[in-house]
Amino acid sequence: MSPTRPIVTRSWRRVKPFEEDPELRVFDRAEIAKIVGIPVTRVKDWSIGRPLDIKPSIRVSRRRGSPNFYSESDILRFALAKQLSTDGLTSIMIQRALDKWPKKGIPTLLCIAGDGDTTVRFSQADVPLFDWAVTLMPEQESVLGHYFLNLQELFKRVKEQIEKAIWARKN
Repeated sequence: MSPTRPIVTRSWRRVKPFEEDPELRVFDRAEIAKIVGIPVTRVKDWSIGRPLDIKPSIRVSRRRGSPNFYSESDILRFALAKQLSTDGLTSIMIQRALDKWPKKGIPTLLCIAGDGDTTVRFSQADVPLFDWAVTLMPEQESVLGHYFLNLQELFKRVKEQIEKAIWARKN
């Protein structure tokens, strides 16, 4: 006689983790789109590698129709990608910057220098921009240009939008 298998029922209602706890800092695509100011389709495209590859750090969809869940750090990466895109950088350059994103902590400054061989560097210290640029950038006289981005100001604005989104969940 075979052992009795438990009856498994599926709930087709998708419960988002933040529906039970509005304070939970987990976000879905729609919230990211609203916070960062980009279309939901762009969030989806950037999540699956078209043309950028920004994977969710909390939960990656395992099958079609299941949602991805993102952290605040993921939102900051989407905001960085949007800003770099707005400033005219190519998707290849933006992906290079995203690939150099620090594993721990939140960066405060970004510098991209290039003339064919591009260098991307993040700073996590509160160092004046000029001092940081002089000490960290390659000592190449052939570098044609530098791009600097004050991430503190960008992320301050994004975090304000995150707080608004969390407040909207509760009300």
